[in-house]
Amino acid sequence: MAGERRRLRAVRVRATVIAALAVGLALVAGGVVLVLGLRVELSNDVRDAARARAQEVARVIEAGRGVPEVSVADPEEEFLQVVDQRGTVVAASSNVEGLPALARLRPGGSTEVDTPIDEDPFLVVAVGARDGDRRLTVLDGRTPAGVAEATSTVTRMLLIGLPVLLALASAATWVAVGRTLRRVARAEAAQRRFVSDASHELRSPLATVRQHAEVALAHPGRSARTSSTTTTG
Repeated sequence: MAGERRRLRAVRVRATVIAALAVGLALVAGGVVLVLGLRVELSNDVRDAARARAQEVARVIEAGRGVPEVSVADPEEEFLQVVDQRGTVVAASSNVEGLPALARLRPGGSTEVDTPIDEDPFLVVAVGARDGDRRLTVLDGRTPAGVAEATSTVTRMLLIGLPVLLALASAATWVAVGRTLRRVARAEAAQRRFVSDASHELRSPLATVRQHAEVALAHPGRSARTSSTTTTG
């Protein structure tokens, strides 16, 4: 009985460990996909906002009003430059005034560049504009600090939440496997009782048959007379 309990416990432990590993891998993979997807989505939002601002400046230029004085709402998070075909800056926001073009991009392109505004790289997009015969490029750069902050927050939450989910899944598996094994053990016990009872019930008839067989083998003539008498009667 003790050996049976040890066997069932070993099965329970193995099943729980396998389930925990499978759930753990699934949770880790899901968490990585979530963080990467969030980072891409937020980066696209920053890129779209920068492109929208650069397009506003480009529309002013193409309206024939010349190159306007450009400004940004937050000098620590954004900069603007208008660059001609030779790469000369013809207009810039105050936080990058006097600096050369911070990016070499064709209209429609985007990249990350280092700036003197912040230690972290800025995401820069380029939008084309025409001022008479001049072809200009409007550069809008924005810091992706919000992206890094959001993904860091989600990562910390996952690092806290995933072990809790894994523990809950392991506990649920432990309980479920235990219930299943108890049912199996009861079924096996019932089967053993049935076999034992059937064996006991068959023991007497089998003993009688065996006795007759032994007598027949030891005294063939007697067995024949017995059979004949039984037939006549």
